[in-house]
Amino acid sequence: MKKLITILLLLFACLIHLCACGEGNETTQIIHAIPAQEPLTEEESVDINSQDEANSWDTFMSNDGRVEYSIRTDQPFSTSGFPIIEVTPHIFTAEEAQGVASLLFGDASFYDYIYDEPRTKNDLLESMPRWEQYMTDGTIANLFRHDTHIIEDYELVLGRFLESFDERLAAAPENVDHTPSQWSFQPESYYYGEIANENMQSIRVIADCGSLQYSCNVVNRSADDFTVHMLYAFLYNQYSPNNIDSLVQQYELCKSAYPTTAQLEIIEAKAQSVLDALDAGDWGIDVCRVDRLPRGAEDAYIVTVKAVPVFQGTAAIRFAQLTNMRSSAEGAQHYYYSDASFTFAPDGTLLDFSIYSPVDITDVNNDAETLTLDELLNAAKTILMQRGLDFYSRYYPTDHAFAAKVCIDQMTYGLARIEVENGKTYRYVPALCLDGHIELYRENGELIVDSSTEGMTRMMELNALDGTETVYSSEDGITGVE
Repeated sequence: MKKLITILLLLFACLIHLCACGEGNETTQIIHAIPAQEPLTEEESVDINSQDEANSWDTFMSNDGRVEYSIRTDQPFSTSGFPIIEVTPHIFTAEEAQGVASLLFGDASFYDYIYDEPRTKNDLLESMPRWEQYMTDGTIANLFRHDTHIIEDYELVLGRFLESFDERLAAAPENVDHTPSQWSFQPESYYYGEIANENMQSIRVIADCGSLQYSCNVVNRSADDFTVHMLYAFLYNQYSPNNIDSLVQQYELCKSAYPTTAQLEIIEAKAQSVLDALDAGDWGIDVCRVDRLPRGAEDAYIVTVKAVPVFQGTAAIRFAQLTNMRSSAEGAQHYYYSDASFTFAPDGTLLDFSIYSPVDITDVNNDAETLTLDELLNAAKTILMQRGLDFYSRYYPTDHAFAAKVCIDQMTYGLARIEVENGKTYRYVPALCLDGHIELYRENGELIVDSSTEGMTRMMELNALDGTETVYSSEDGITGVE
């Protein structure tokens, strides 16, 4: 196992929300995020607490005269000293998958997953009183906070299921044989039959931990159109009407007071230990946050931990995940962004985790020359001036927009991935990301769209080697910032 990563993630994220274009929205509280870079000296840094009028802004219009851009230009970071990293997709091994499962689930019994596994007669007989209780003791009403429409839907489905219970019981088998997992890759047809994806090799296992069960999965897919290597697990329940058992189980696990700092530290260490158990490079946790579970009458909290690859002490920039793996656009990527994500109950009980697209380093170049920040901002300005009102109306459809304001008040400088050879070779290069928010106005000045209500928006990503816009932003356009 690799030594626990204690390096500072070298993501230059100046989280400054002082944009003169409008006030930022309230976001989920970040409980822990590894600092972006070694702090600059007092002489090098700027006062990020100063008033807006003391900050430096570059304001200009689009070529069609309908969009006003404002870019905050006084954000303190350096653009030197970043490596270029050549990588190839890391193929998960059965030993890795078994090791992670053993680390997470200890002495659990592991057996092969069976698609559409039927419930036995005994399972149904044990479940029926619980489902009947859901209908009568207020469980459904409390779970959905008295949302009448959702409650009615669940009660309807559950009621129909109970009405047909005798018929289901008669058709149920006495027993279902479980095959102990051999932790060997199988074609998808082994698990799913004719509906399987022919190009995938996978291991799909149920971990029986007694009171809890988990579905553990590792998938490798190497084909000409796109590549997938991922390892993931989640709480698993045999079929219940509208998945009601899983929702109740998660809520019961998450009912708790707000998690303490000590609890969060234990959860982070648990997540990092899983990442360190992989033979798939270094990973560093960049997000650990607490959200209120959006279900249940009582307070319930869920802890999310995220991590990104780290190369020679430099972290990859976090991006919203790719959505088009079969894109034919020049420079498009065909391998999900490398990302690790975990969710836990406050007491440290794992709810789910996923590790997408690990990579293996094949070459490192520490002598790359990059553009200066001024040069990158000039390149960004040239591109933005060509983006008129029609560009933003595509993402926020409205027939009434007359003008727009785009405020870019956050920059992130770090490593971004580009594709070198379709699904086979990738390169992490220094890059500048521009984030902010968009406002659309009617001709009378009325504000009709404010993207800040949905969080920060990723406007653009520029390759710092040549100032070109990457396919991430040129094809996908503007996206939310994860």
